[in-house]
Amino acid sequence: MKKIIKERAVQVNLQHHWEQMNSAGKFSMRKTYQMLMEDNQTVSWHGLMKKNLARPRERITLWLLCHGHLSTKDRLCRFGIIDSSMCSMCGQEEETADHVFFSCIKTAGIWQGVLNWIGSSHSPQPWSIDLQRFLDRTKGKGWRTRLFQLALTETVHEVWLYRNSIVFCKEDTSKNIIDSIIDRIVYRGWKNRKIGLQLANLML
Repeated sequence: MKKIIKERAVQVNLQHHWEQMNSAGKFSMRKTYQMLMEDNQTVSWHGLMKKNLARPRERITLWLLCHGHLSTKDRLCRFGIIDSSMCSMCGQEEETADHVFFSCIKTAGIWQGVLNWIGSSHSPQPWSIDLQRFLDRTKGKGWRTRLFQLALTETVHEVWLYRNSIVFCKEDTSKNIIDSIIDRIVYRGWKNRKIGLQLANLML
């Protein structure tokens, strides 16, 4: 009920704002957006999304992971959709987001391969710990920040596709997954002058 009342107040303010712009004969999307967002709190992981060079669908996968909304087997079991929550890839532990992306023996090598290629050492930890480390890495404004952000997003998305290929198609696509991720990093980062220069050095 409190949220409904709050939204009603927002709509009243929006109507007043709209009438002012209509009278002036000039519409400002920036002012409208700022007015809608002024009461909203920024999530802690917004730095992972800001100026992210990855494709929209890759960013959506990362966004779902940050929200804890990916359809991993532990969530599906809680909803009563499936009976077993064992990992589809290794079959040794419960399939949680932490396990799929950061502790499964089938995906650990993928992370190491990609991060080693961009010159970044990383030992996968539970998501709650890794998230803070990733946030620390994406606070800067240089090419290293943008490259790490891009590599993180592309890897999360490809690992999720790999998991889905095993669940739905019974097909192990891990053979060329590192090369596929690197190709996408190069494709998306090449248009950025500073990142493109670094990618050229990495490809030598």
